[in-house]
Amino acid sequence: MANSIYENTDPASAALRKLHLALTATYHDIVSAELSTTNVFDGEVLGNLLRIIYQNIERVTGQEAYDTHACNDDIAAKGVVALTLQGTTPHIRRKVIQDTAQ
Repeated sequence: MANSIYENTDPASAALRKLHLALTATYHDIVSAELSTTNVFDGEVLGNLLRIIYQNIERVTGQEAYDTHACNDDIAAKGVVALTLQGTTPHIRRKVIQDTAQ
């Protein structure tokens, strides 16, 4: 039994990957996914995630990684509202969501 996740490959040459998911806010269902290498920024993938969603979208939420001009252009092309969640702690995110709901 191997002790490494790189059982059949050389660990030094293995490329690490990131899985990017687009979820519904209510039930957290996955509606879009993309796999990238670790050198791809999260915001670079947003356009691809949005393009393959055929459901109606009311708004797109995310953290600071998606607060770029390119992401705003991708969101505008989809015709939805962008809400960037500032901060990484849950109490800050809740406050932002509550403030925008009023």
